Amino acid sequence: MKGRTCSRCKQEKTAAHFYFNGLRPDGSPRFRSRCIECLSEIGSTPHERPRKCSMCGKKKKPEEFCGNRSSCRSCSNEKTYAFRRGPGREDHNVRMATYVRSKHASDPDYRLKQRARREVHLAVKYGLLVRPEHCPRCKRKAKVHGHHYKGYDKPNWLKVKWLCARCHFKEDSTAHSGDRC
Repeated sequence: MKGRTCSRCKQEKTAAHFYFNGLRPDGSPRFRSRCIECLSEIGSTPHERPRKCSMCGKKKKPEEFCGNRSSCRSCSNEKTYAFRRGPGREDHNVRMATYVRSKHASDPDYRLKQRARREVHLAVKYGLLVRPEHCPRCKRKAKVHGHHYKGYDKPNWLKVKWLCARCHFKEDSTAHSGDRC
């Protein structure tokens, strides 16, 4: 095969000095216009080339970007944190207030459930109850929940089974009364 001329260094080289780039419709081979040496000098492949962040405008290494995003990780994180502290937090608070109002209106035992959960939280905080690090049922290391298996009446507030989220969901779905969780 005849030689090719590199578009950058303008030297004529054999096809072995160029990256193969597929076939043309007529079946002839296509090669990159720059030779392998020139490409390695300038870091022309996308995963090696420095990129410019769209938020801060600085050129950074490709490792500092997350996938094909136009902004670097630090700028993206900063934007996310600002949103969560500002309008994102406000939106969340509005949604939660609406949810709580609807639960108070539709579930007569909701206040009792809230109070029982609060008492368990305070008992753990002041050392009356000890929250284990592992789920006693499946032995998985996870954050465990206090399951009110005897109900939400005042004498049963601190009678809880410690279960991970998965076991707690299973327990609630197998329980016959739908008001306990």
